[in-house]
Amino acid sequence: MITPGQDGDHRITVDFAWEGITRTGQPMTARTRHDWTLTDTGERYLRLKRFHVTALEPFTPVTAEEALTHHDAAH
Repeated sequence: MITPGQDGDHRITVDFAWEGITRTGQPMTARTRHDWTLTDTGERYLRLKRFHVTALEPFTPVTAEEALTHHDAAH
């Protein structure tokens, strides 16, 4: 979600569903929320001004089946 703000700032909130495998082959999942404030400086792209990340579900060891279910639910 992008929310225009004042003075050329824009706030963006994005939730990420993470799936991965550790070096030892253990499947892991997590969910994080990223709140970013971007500012328009007149350059070609907006510039990152502030960010905050919240762990909604910390990285957790899961079975391969649970990781696939987590992946399917995120899409």
